[in-house]
Amino acid sequence: MFEGAGDALFDSQGRLWVGSGIRSEPRALDRIAEIFDVEARGLELIDPHWYHLDTAFCPLPEGQIIAYEKAFARKSVEAIRSAFGENVIWVSEQDARNFACNAISINQSVIMHRASAELKFVLKQRGFEVIEANVSEFIKAGGACKCLTLEI
Repeated sequence: MFEGAGDALFDSQGRLWVGSGIRSEPRALDRIAEIFDVEARGLELIDPHWYHLDTAFCPLPEGQIIAYEKAFARKSVEAIRSAFGENVIWVSEQDARNFACNAISINQSVIMHRASAELKFVLKQRGFEVIEANVSEFIKAGGACKCLTLEI
C-alpha cells in the first residue's frame, strides 16, 4: 500500500524521498522508483502522529530541508544527515506539533501554519522568508499547508 503525495517528496537535487512505516509500506519504494525512473530513498516513520512524510520532512531550495528527528527511525535520521549534512534544520517538538514541516516552499518563501521565533530566525539566517498561514481548522483533521496542495 502507498498513500501517495504525502509520502513522496522531491528534494532540490531531484531525489525522491519516500516515507513508510505508518500508512505506506516500504516495498512501495522500488515500484515508485521504477515507474518514475528516479533515484528514490526511503525514510521510515515511527510515530503515528507523523503519519506521512510531509508532516515531518520538507525539502527546501538549495539542498536544504526542515525535519523533525523524533518522527523517524534512527537509520532514517542517519540517512537524512548523510544526504543533507548541515543543510538540515531540525525542528523542535513544539514546531513539529504545529506542523512546521508540513510547509510549502516557493522559491525563498516558506509557507507554514506556525513557527517559533527560533525557527523563523534560523530560516531567515539561511535566506528564507517565513509566511504563517492560519490553517488551525485543517490541523484538526491532521494536516496543514502542504496537505492543502496537489502537485501534478
